[in-house]
Amino acid sequence: MSVRNNERRGGQMGVGAEIKKAAIDSGYRLGDLAKETGLRYPYFSARLNGHKDFTTREISAIARALGTTGWKILRRAEEAEKKR
Repeated sequence: MSVRNNERRGGQMGVGAEIKKAAIDSGYRLGDLAKETGLRYPYFSARLNGHKDFTTREISAIARALGTTGWKILRRAEEAEKKR
């Protein structure tokens, strides 16, 4: 199952933008987060930037690395989109 990431509103990229924010807040460099989750950086970057969608499995792996849950990442992305 994939999670829509490319519904851009006001230049934002939903799930990808939230993952970037959470990574920075956790002290991760994006390349290190990709490596930690087993994703090749070009593949990871394409998803972060809204060119491709994340799968639920990918979001779960990213969330585990960030010490949170996939559900929380999705919820924060949805809340951010509502504010725009």
